[in-house]
Parts: sequence; structure tokens; C-alpha cells
Amino acid sequence: MLPNLIINDPKFRETLQKVLSDAIALMKKIDQEKVFHYPVTYEEAPEYSTIIVEPMCLSIMEEKVMDSLYKTIEEFTSDVSSKHVA
Repeated sequence: MLPNLIINDPKFRETLQKVLSDAIALMKKIDQEKVFHYPVTYEEAPEYSTIIVEPMCLSIMEEKVMDSLYKTIEEFTSDVSSKHVA
């Protein structure tokens, strides 16, 4: 884990946001079928929300980047590698 001094540095935050935005853009490009772009809806899978309690998709991750909610690469990769990505 990075020290708080680094995490709170505006340059670090700006660079992290750019890197994560680029990573999401690449994942969207790879996901041509748009399977992982948007949250699963009730119409698509009525039981999904009872099975997956913390769903994740690229649009949610993109919002988190825009809102600077990721403080570290580890937080981002946790969402990427989450078993709940749908």
C-alpha cells in the first residue's frame, strides 16, 4: 500500500485517473459484444441480484474513475478481477 502522502498528491491522482481511464477504454475495445459494459438488468437475469451482491461492470468502473474513487491500482484491479464482473 502506498503512503497517504503519495495517494493524496494531486499529480499522482491525476496520473492514476488517466491510466485507469485508458485501461477501461482498452477493455471496452476488447469487449466488442459489450457483455461487460453495463450492469445486468432484471429483464436479462431475474435472479442475478440474489446471487451476485456486488456486481461490477465497465460503466460502474468508469464512473468510479471519473469520481476519483479509486485511490490505488489495487482497488481498481480488485474490481477488474472480481468474480462479480458481469
